[in-house]
Amino acid sequence: MLVQSSLRFACLVLIVAGLGINGIFAQVTGSSTAAISIERALTVSWLTDPSWSDVTVPRENTAEFTLDFRSGSAGVFMLTGIPNSPVSFSVEFEDLSEAGIFVKTACINGHESNGTGLLSDTGSLPLRIGGVMSVNAGADAKKTMGTVTVNIDYN
Repeated sequence: MLVQSSLRFACLVLIVAGLGINGIFAQVTGSSTAAISIERALTVSWLTDPSWSDVTVPRENTAEFTLDFRSGSAGVFMLTGIPNSPVSFSVEFEDLSEAGIFVKTACINGHESNGTGLLSDTGSLPLRIGGVMSVNAGADAKKTMGTVTVNIDYN
């Protein structure tokens, strides 16, 4: 390995030296100005978990339970960024811990799965999470945990 590296270095020196002898190097002069605009990054912070509260397992078939995004049980996240900027957002529920229980429809600020909005004069926008949960007959009725993913972007 050491011999191979030495040979590569020697070849490189000869090539560079050969270019210098042939006069290929040229002097360049001039100047330029660059401008950079740094925007405040969007951030999202968790405030409260969504909670369907009292969910009853049906004796037969499947039951659906709605969590209204306007209710006090909705999950709430705070989006912050450049004031008065248009933004897009989406929500997804994943990895529920119990078989037979799943989120059929996710809702964010009244939009199914994704939507758009405008940050306030102070650069904030509350994101309220809700949806429809389906519970199959025989599902385990203990506390179920899952992952809520909120994606955000400037429009």
